[in-house]
Amino acid sequence: MHSCCTALIDQQLFPLNSARGANDLPDEQMAPIQRKTAAAEVQDGQSPDPTAIHTPQPHSKSPSKPSQTTVTLLVLVTAAACLLILYNQEVITPNEWPQSAHIHQVTSVSSEAAFQAALDNAAQSPLVVIFYSPQCIACKRARKPFFQLVDALHTRVSFFAVPLGEPINHHYIADFQLKHVPSIFFIRGPEHNQRVHYTGKRNYAHMHAFISDNLNS
Repeated sequence: MHSCCTALIDQQLFPLNSARGANDLPDEQMAPIQRKTAAAEVQDGQSPDPTAIHTPQPHSKSPSKPSQTTVTLLVLVTAAACLLILYNQEVITPNEWPQSAHIHQVTSVSSEAAFQAALDNAAQSPLVVIFYSPQCIACKRARKPFFQLVDALHTRVSFFAVPLGEPINHHYIADFQLKHVPSIFFIRGPEHNQRVHYTGKRNYAHMHAFISDNLNS
């Protein structure tokens, strides 16, 4: 074979061992060699040749931010949890009304017979009765102004607090035609025939005016 052909084959198959040497190769032949050498150095833990050609790697995506819908749902769930906590804090314990009633000179009715005896005496002493439920939030809110009313008028009116629980629940609901709690009644007369249902605002001023008007009528 011709010597020039042999030299060309040697350069293609054994470029690093050729008589001219790797650094003496033309630029177009050196480029692929440099790329291969850089890759091998990286695999071996060596620093790559700064002159080698590197393909840029794509940047990793940043964590996605929560959507507005997700944020709104979190706010709503948090608000609902807060409301549930507030609701549980306002529930009246079974003994809360009787204890307060005793302090404020209110007779807490525990039996139908006791309440019937009070009704029989309504001719001599007018009555103000509040029907309530131990689990009623509105009843808790009405408790303070009601007891303020008792402190102001207990010398003129007898006050009673009736819990709507067994065994007196169904009887009083039917007799007084109760549709909600708390319900307040002014009762007077020998047959307690003057029975007025208070339907105004449950604050001290309005309830005081209601009772005073009925006492003076």
